[in-house]
Parts: sequence; C-alpha cells; structure tokens
Amino acid sequence: MSSLNLAAFGNQRDIETVALGVIVVVVNYDRFYRQQNPEADRISESREFRKLMKDLNIDYSDIGTAKRIVKQELKEQDYF
Repeated sequence: MSSLNLAAFGNQRDIETVALGVIVVVVNYDRFYRQQNPEADRISESREFRKLMKDLNIDYSDIGTAKRIVKQELKEQDYF
C-alpha cells in the first residue's frame, strides 16, 4: 500500500477507503487466482467487512472506485 500513488485516488484517498480497497483486491486475487478456489467467498460480502464499512461510513460506491484505482495501480507495478 505504501507504494501506491495516493493522488490517483482523488476524493477517495481517505486512508480507510484506500486500505479497504487494497484489502478487497489483494484478498480476492489471492483466493480466486493464486489459490484457484472458485468457491471462495468474496471478502466484501463478509459480515465483518460490511460492519467495518458501516463503522467507517464508507459505501459500496467508494469501495468500487478504490478497487478500480488499486487494480490500475497494481497493474502498473506488475503485481498481477
């Protein structure tokens, strides 16, 4: 996360939003592609993740934007 260009996140650059976006992208990538587990649960569908989003007042639109930018940034760093 420290190597991401936070300016790329624009209005979504709150550290909590960026962190949750990174968590979703990295955990889902690990579960579905590295472990090749098509039956894995998506992290954003877990009760704990939803509660965390609610507690931090982050909505799905914010997470969606953060995920898109995280994927873009990680592709530029050859993470995928």
